[in-house]
Amino acid sequence: MGAARTLSSRVTGGFNYAKQTTRFHLGGNRHRAGHHRAAARRYLEGSRIDYRGARAESRRQSAGVQAAYYGFIDRFRAVPGDMLASQVCGAIGNNPAWSCPTGVGGTAAPPGGDGQINAGVWSEAAAAWSHMTAAGFLQGNYPGTAGAETAYVSTATPAAPRNPWNGFLLLGRTNDYRPGTTSQAPRLHLISGRNVPVNVMREMDVKVDDSSPDSGILRSAPLTATSPSFGNVGGSDATTACVTVGTPSIWNINGASADCNGYFLY
Repeated sequence: MGAARTLSSRVTGGFNYAKQTTRFHLGGNRHRAGHHRAAARRYLEGSRIDYRGARAESRRQSAGVQAAYYGFIDRFRAVPGDMLASQVCGAIGNNPAWSCPTGVGGTAAPPGGDGQINAGVWSEAAAAWSHMTAAGFLQGNYPGTAGAETAYVSTATPAAPRNPWNGFLLLGRTNDYRPGTTSQAPRLHLISGRNVPVNVMREMDVKVDDSSPDSGILRSAPLTATSPSFGNVGGSDATTACVTVGTPSIWNINGASADCNGYFLY
C-alpha cells in the first residue's frame, strides 16, 4: 500500500516540469535550465526506480506465498484455508496475535477438507491467509473470515494482503486464467492483484516467464471486470483490454491500461 502511495505521489505531486520550464523561459538563465533538466531527469529516473521496486516486490510476493503454501502443507498435512475449522486450533496452536478464532477454515463437509481452496469459496480464500500467518509462514494478521467479496476487500479489516498497487491478492484453484477456454484444467494460482500498469505486467512476464499473457506460469486475468470465480478481485480492466488477443496474444502496451491483473500458476 505504501508503494502505491509513493507511485501516486510521484506522478501527481512530484516535480512540476511544466511549471519549472516556464520559470526558465521567463528568466532566460542557462544555469537554471541545466538545473531543471537535471531535476526532470532525476524525477523520471526516480519513477523508473519506483516501478522497478514495485515490480520486484510483486514477484517476491508470489514466490513467498508459494513457499508458505507448500510449507504449511509439509508441516500440517493440510491445505491452508481448506484445513477444517475444527482442527485449526489444535494444529496451529494459540498464537497470541491470532487467538485462534473459531470458524476459520473449511467446513465439516466438502468443500472443506477436500485438499484445495475451491473456486468461489471466499471463506476458504480468506482463511488461507489467516492460517499461513498464524503458523508463521507469512507476516501479517488477517481475520480469516469472509463470506463474500465485500468482506474480503473490506478496508476496515482486509482479509488478504495487497500488491504494491493496492490490489488484493487471492490464492485459489480455478480455470479463470487466460486464455480462458472451457477445456483448460483448474490450477492452483495466486491472483497477483489489480491496478497493475500493463507495461509492468509485460516486464514481469518477460522476467519470470515467456512474455505471453496466454501461456506459461504468469497469465493475464480474464479481460472482464469480474472473473467467474472471484468477482472483481480476479478481473481486470474491462474498458481498455490489457491483452491484444491474437496468434499469439500480446500485452496491449499501446492501450496503456493501469488496471491489469495476473495469475501466477503454481
